[in-house]
Formats: sequence, structure tokens, C-alpha cells
Amino acid sequence: MFRFQNKTLFCETAHNYVIVLRMNVWNLDFDIAGIIVGTAILIIYKANRNLRTWQNNIFQLLVITFLFSCFFEILFCFSLIFWTPHYTIPVFIITILSLYTTNTLPVLYYFFVIAMVTDRKDISLGRKLAAVIPFAVTSVLVWFAAFDAVHFYLSPASPCRHRIFIFALFAAAFYYVLSTLIVTIKYSTRLTMKQRSVPIVCTVVLVFVFLYIFYFPEYLLVNFAISVCLIFIFMTLQNPLEFKDAATNIYSSRAFSKIVREKIGRREIFSILSIKLSGLAVINERLGIEQGNLLISEFADYLLRISRKNIEAFHLSGVEFSLIISSRPSSGDIKLTEQRIQQRFRQPFLCGSIQVTLNGYICQYDFPRDFSDTKELLDIISYVFDSAGKLKADDTIYTKQKIEKQQQHDMAVKFAIQNSIENRSFQVYFQPIQSVKTGKFTCAEALVRMTSPELGLIPPDDFIPKAEKTGQIIKIGEIVLEKCCRCLVENNLQDSGITVLNVNLSVVQCLQQNLVESLMSIIDSYHIPHHMIDFEITESIAVTTNSVFEENFVRLKENGFSISLDDFGTGYSNITKVINNCSYDVIKIDKSIVWAADKNRKGEIILRNIIAAFKELGTTILAEGIETPEQADRLKKLGCDYFQGYLFSKPLPETEFVKFLQTQTAAEILPV
Repeated sequence: MFRFQNKTLFCETAHNYVIVLRMNVWNLDFDIAGIIVGTAILIIYKANRNLRTWQNNIFQLLVITFLFSCFFEILFCFSLIFWTPHYTIPVFIITILSLYTTNTLPVLYYFFVIAMVTDRKDISLGRKLAAVIPFAVTSVLVWFAAFDAVHFYLSPASPCRHRIFIFALFAAAFYYVLSTLIVTIKYSTRLTMKQRSVPIVCTVVLVFVFLYIFYFPEYLLVNFAISVCLIFIFMTLQNPLEFKDAATNIYSSRAFSKIVREKIGRREIFSILSIKLSGLAVINERLGIEQGNLLISEFADYLLRISRKNIEAFHLSGVEFSLIISSRPSSGDIKLTEQRIQQRFRQPFLCGSIQVTLNGYICQYDFPRDFSDTKELLDIISYVFDSAGKLKADDTIYTKQKIEKQQQHDMAVKFAIQNSIENRSFQVYFQPIQSVKTGKFTCAEALVRMTSPELGLIPPDDFIPKAEKTGQIIKIGEIVLEKCCRCLVENNLQDSGITVLNVNLSVVQCLQQNLVESLMSIIDSYHIPHHMIDFEITESIAVTTNSVFEENFVRLKENGFSISLDDFGTGYSNITKVINNCSYDVIKIDKSIVWAADKNRKGEIILRNIIAAFKELGTTILAEGIETPEQADRLKKLGCDYFQGYLFSKPLPETEFVKFLQTQTAAEILPV
């Protein structure tokens, strides 16, 4: 035991340090243990990448202040041995520093808990004053302790005696500890069980220690108790992995929301670059999901490499990423980062031993110009990513000028959809389909159109995706089918040569369990034979293995309806799946394949082999998008059964379609 007694040092063991000075003894074991614990926490904490949040900054300051508190308390005890008389300036300086650092710890702990439960901008003036005033009062008492001896005094008889105002420090500490407990109870609904447990455990530990040292002042337990609390906080709340995305090892969407919320609270000027990868669906289908995930991780690693002190990378979800750039929009950091990302997209990514190319959509949002809170930002990002197909890959979209206008347009379209459903004002256009064998128009495809007083004619590719997302497409489909049935019966289209009417089914409709009953109830109410209705299904749903879709497909066929595969060759096609999954009556070859045959021999070979393959399987072939006599002649020679396109007729409203059937003949339309 190392023992200081009457300025003489005696060495008994090497395990404990006890200072004994004129019959007054302090045990320093707990302070030394606290320094070891605090140092270990700080080293581990600094060794990991941590979010630069208010809570993390306070925690780091709390640990550093705690280490200084332990150091100055030990130094205080030693100073009483080596400086005499005890009223020397060094002794008072060390004593004041020891008291001041110890006095700072409770208020830092209080603000740490406040940072855990609320944003800085949400702290009211009253709460700020309630936090600062006790600390300010005790700080003044500490700094004037050297002159008024209200905290303690030193004397030859007893080196350190407490005076009445030393209890003010303990009272302030109690105040902050209990305040954190009250705050935790008040905001308990915002906190997880783990977060709620920290203030409760710390309060119990600190209150117990405060009471203990009143009876046993020679044991310097305060800092050791704080070290125990710091360990508990570090293990439960300051885990660096809590804000990391496990798949990519960069910060998660939760970390993104937290950082943005704090920056907005501080009114910092910063920018967001959001990136959505495109092309992963094809890679997942061709190479497997595992390879696709490796590409996502590789891109995340690249974002991590270009991150700096003012740039942080985040994985929001799936193929969506964001960078927070703590710079003014006019700074070169944002433009340079954009250029680096765009340049990376121009280079191939390594997927195993295969090099693949990815594209990405980039959008920039600036605070406070483009958003005012976290929810608004997340809504904008979600909106832009959902509309990514309309954006140009590798280009940067600046939100204020384009997105707000597009959002207003989308709101107007959604209002028009709802209004058209309520008024059943959707129009149905019909595009005639010619039989190559007879030269007559024997079929027609029904196409939905929508107009509004404000927007005029709204293209289908504008309103249909929105209706699919909201589920309104189900009601639209029912309205269109009912209008088709009415047109078929009222105009007696059979007498005009129409034997089949093609009606489109959306992806959402195909996945409804009551689809067949819903369709049949409308068709049967007009007493239309089922063989006169052909339902067209897009490739995007045709290549799936959804059990509801497969059941609906089989039941439609069993009830006498024919089914066509629409837009074959637009990017989703997998011939094996198309052949194996379902038996289609008609394959509609997309106009992109028809037109490609005009450009080069390769396109013609592809077209010829597609037609030959399906013809051998006994499937009827319909070619879409025919606009020239040369295309029609080529397709006729290749064995197509039906033609559809502007060469014969554009889509016509009902009255014009009926007149067309009555006045036109195939011989007048199809060139010899």
C-alpha cells in the first residue's frame, strides 16, 4: 500500500493508493479505476466512425470532462502533501478545477438525455433557463471558493473541511439527475425500452453513491459511480453499429433522419444529394440477387471513399442512397461530388468476373430553399424516386424549379382521376385490328382516355401509373369494361365484323382475388359471349410466379375468355417463363421489335425467329405499331396473323369507330 503520512512516503504493497494526511484519509482506488474505464471508453469510441450528432458530441464531452474530473481529484489529494502551507495558489487552483469539472458533469448528463428525447430546436427557453441557472450559481460558488471559503477550508489541523455551500454542489447534482428522470418519464412514448432504462439505472446508482459518501467521505466514489453510468450508456446507447446499415456498412436511413433533423434544428445551410441506382432488376434476374447485392455494396463503398468531414453517406433502402453535404450550395464541394458520382456511373462495376454498367438518378435538395423539415424532405425524395423513370439517368435534378411544378401537376391529375371515377367520365377509344387472312377488321383494342377542364387530354402513361399506385385502377378497369360491353351491344358490332374486343388488365387487377367474379358480373349483365372478350396482360405481370395471378389466369381460360400477352419484347420478356407459366392465345409483338427490323439485318433476324418460335407453338401472332406498307408486307411474309397500327387507323372514339367500321374496308386500307 502506498501511503502519504506527514509528507513521508511508505511503500507496503503495489495494489492500492491511500493518502493519509494528519489523520484524514482518502482512498484513490476508485478514481484510478474511473480513469482506466473512461480512457478505455474514449479510445473505443474514437476508433469507430460516429455520427456527428448533438447527442454524440455531448457524450464525447462528457467522457473527456469525467477524465479531467478524476485527474484533478487525484491531483488535489497529492497537492495537499507536496505544497505547504496549504493555502498556496497551486492548491486552490487545483481544488477549483476539481470542483468545477465535477460540477459540470451533471449538467452534461442532463443535456445528453435531452438530446436523446428531443431536438435542440424543440427545447423551450424555460427549459434552457432551468438547466443553466443551477449550473451558473454553483459555478460562481466554485470560482469564489478561494476567497470566501464557503465550500471548504484548509487548516493545519485538518487539511480539508466542508462548509455549508459544498452541499449546494450536491443539491445541483441531485437536481439534474432527478430532472433527467422526469424528462424520461414525460417523453417515455418516444423512447425505446433500452433508452428508458439508462436514466433510471443512472439515477439509482448516483443517488446511492451521493448518500453513501455523506457517511463515508474518505471513499471518493462519485467519479467511479459516474464511470459505471458511462459504461452503461456506452453499451446501450452509444453503440456505433446502431446507426450503421448492416448490408452496406454505411450509415442507415435512421441516421439520415437524425442528422437532417439536427441540422435543421441548428438552421445550418446544407445540401442533400440523393441517388437511385437503375438497372439492378435486370442484373438480379440474370445473375441472381446475391450479385445485385454485391453491386449495391460496391457502390456504397465508393460513396464511403468520397466521404469527407463535411460529406456523409447514407443507405436509405434498396437501391436508394443519399449524401449530406455540409456546405453552401454555391460551394465547389457539391458540384465536385456530383461529377465524381456521374463519372463513376460511366465506368463498369465488377460483378464477380463480369463487368456490368449501372445508371443512377441524382437529385439535389438544398436547405432551407427546398424543404423546411425532415418529413418534407423524405416526401420529396420518395416522390422523385418514384418518378425516376421520367428522369434522365446520370443527370442531376434540382428540386425547386422542376419538382414543385411536377408535384402540382400530379395533384391535379389525381384530382382528375377521382373526379372521372365519380362521374364515370372516362372515354374509351377503339383501335381496329386487321386479320391478315381475311383482310377485314375483326378485332379492336379498347384504350382508356381521360380529360379534365384544367389539364385537357391526359396521356395514359401519366394517369394510369398513379391510379395503379392508389388502387383506383380497379374501379377504372370496371368502368372501361362496362363501356366496352355497352358499345358492343348497343352498336351491334358483330354485324360490322367485330368478333373479339381486346380489353387491358392492369397489374393491380391481375392480383385481385375476386377478379374473375368482378369481370364476369359485368360481361354477363350484357349477355355477351365470353369468347368475344380478350384480356390483354402486360409482360411485367406475365413473368411473375404470383399464385393469385396464376389462379386468375387459369379461371379466365376455363370460363371461355382468351388472353393476350401485350407488348412482348419491351424489356421484361423471358420466353421460357412465358411458355412455361401460362398458355397465351395471342402474342402481341411490340412496335419496338417491329421497327428494329427496319434498321438492320440483326433486328429482322430477331423478329423472324420470334414469330417462327411462337407459330410453331400454335400461338396467334399480332404485330403492333405498323406504320408503313413495307412493314405490313414483311410481317405478312413472316406469318403474322393480325395487324394493328396507324397504317390502318389511329385509336378512335366510339362514334368514329362505328363509322369507320361501316365505311372502310380492308382493301382500301391495306396496300396491294
